Amino acid sequence: MNGPRILSIVFAIAVIMSLFLPGCDELVTEVNNITIVDSTLAKANCIGCHNDTDNRFLRPRAQWANSAHASDRFLDTIADLNGVPYDVMTCGEKCHTHEGFLKAFDGLSFTVDGYNVIVCFTCHQPHTGEYGSWSDTTLRARHDYTRLANDSIYAMGRSNMCVHCHQAANPPAATDAEVTITGDFGPHHSGQADVLSGKGGYRFGVTAVENSHDTVITRHGCLRCHYNEGRGYTFGEHTFRLQQINGTDTSQFLTPCLDCHEGATDFYTIQEAPYNRIDSIDSLAGQLETALKYRAYLDPSDSEGLAILPDSTIPADAARILYNYLLYRLDGSRGIHNATFVQALLEESIEQLDSLPPISRFTTTTVAGCTPLAIDFTDVSVGDIVSWNWDFGDDVTSTLQNPSHIYNTAGAYTVKLVTRATNGKEDSVVTADYINAYTTTALFAATPTSDCDSLITDFEDQSLGEILSWEWDFGDGSALSAEQNPAHTYTTAGQFDVRLVVTDSCGVDTLLQPQYITVTDAIPVAAFAAVPDSGQIPLSVTFTDQSTGTILSWLWDFGDGSATSNDQHPIHLYNLIDGTFEVSLVVTNDCGSAKAVDTIIVTPLP
Repeated sequence: MNGPRILSIVFAIAVIMSLFLPGCDELVTEVNNITIVDSTLAKANCIGCHNDTDNRFLRPRAQWANSAHASDRFLDTIADLNGVPYDVMTCGEKCHTHEGFLKAFDGLSFTVDGYNVIVCFTCHQPHTGEYGSWSDTTLRARHDYTRLANDSIYAMGRSNMCVHCHQAANPPAATDAEVTITGDFGPHHSGQADVLSGKGGYRFGVTAVENSHDTVITRHGCLRCHYNEGRGYTFGEHTFRLQQINGTDTSQFLTPCLDCHEGATDFYTIQEAPYNRIDSIDSLAGQLETALKYRAYLDPSDSEGLAILPDSTIPADAARILYNYLLYRLDGSRGIHNATFVQALLEESIEQLDSLPPISRFTTTTVAGCTPLAIDFTDVSVGDIVSWNWDFGDDVTSTLQNPSHIYNTAGAYTVKLVTRATNGKEDSVVTADYINAYTTTALFAATPTSDCDSLITDFEDQSLGEILSWEWDFGDGSALSAEQNPAHTYTTAGQFDVRLVVTDSCGVDTLLQPQYITVTDAIPVAAFAAVPDSGQIPLSVTFTDQSTGTILSWLWDFGDGSATSNDQHPIHLYNLIDGTFEVSLVVTNDCGSAKAVDTIIVTPLP
């Protein structure tokens, strides 16, 4: 009975002592950046010791106080990527879950079934080095080099591990085919390795430039500067954020830079040659952002300058320029990681803007109106345009930059504009049924249009124009209607004319449909006459309908096996055989049908 109690006491003492080992920071429940408990870390067995009474994971208080790795963003299933919602797991579980990283690079077996943050022991093997001094031997995923997505090699010591995730995605294609922009276009949020090594983006044939930090970063790349004492990192000695926080304690974040930049108080005081590129890089990026928004490759309404416009198709070079801009912006260092490379990349991208085709665009004073419809077209195309070719859709064209045109005939017209730039490249925009010119035209339909005894009919206005008022006359002496789509009940038998008068800003038009509605009250009486009713073959007989009542259809059978007829007064030729033929007529209305029969005698030739 005492055995378990003794073991519990020993375990408790061990946990308490572990909190006070030399170099160890205080272990605390996740109350810094993390506001959501990450229970999945139990799979790494860290929680066996590093847990509180609520079985929540304990972290060194200072270790991740300002690290993006420990931010709640890693617990989000959907991230904002270039202004578009994106499922982070499609990027790869290795960079968005602790277990995914260990599974991918350390060969450990985990089932990744949730999201969680990157922790100390994602990158370091736990308890394999001296506390407070993480040595090279403790690093996971340690390789001699890392191959980037663009197939280039990154080989910078310990940071080879970091760039498994901190590298640009979706490198620009080498082909010149147009690119359809999708939500995951661009380098994503972690292209630091491509910038640091100067091997990212698209160089438009320009050779690589030397990194001004080559002598600083060659040994361990990222970790040469992001590994030092700074605010909140005394335990693991990581300064993952080299930036000011609320404008205070700047020197703590410049510590790795002061060996070379003695006396600097912030990054913008590092201006002595040859490191005077930061301001010019800011200016270049601003020019490029303005140009990309002007061409609608970036969302003009996005003040951050990061939101793309998905589902648009743009030239290959335009996609490369956009990628280069996003690589700079999403690297996050504002050029400090590799100032010479970033400045060259942005300069080349701006120069390449002149080689892009124009973007044809236009506006009009109006898109609809009464004939004759006069419209002023205004060219708002992008580029150094030298020629314009307009097609107004009615067999009329123009080469003026801002033409005017009059549409004299009602209809919907497709407008096309083709522009040519000084570099000889062309672009066209076609807007289908863009202009609607109309005259006032009264049109309508009704269902049903006939019945027996009484009839309820729904009338549908199909008039053309911007109709302002309607006047219906149903032809049976009832009151007029001003509704657009009225329903009307006919209670007496007869055939009724229907009239619709419509009015709009263009004028007035009337449509009269004679005998459009038929209401019957009795089955018709069938009767007909045939002249002649006998004679030699071939015999031509004229049949005359003499039926009474309201009749909607006629069906004649001439008795000789020939085709029937629906004419009211048909003429038929008997020329097949001689004999006596029974002729029938069936007349029909909404109340029913009636039939009349007579004979025709056809004699042979003598």
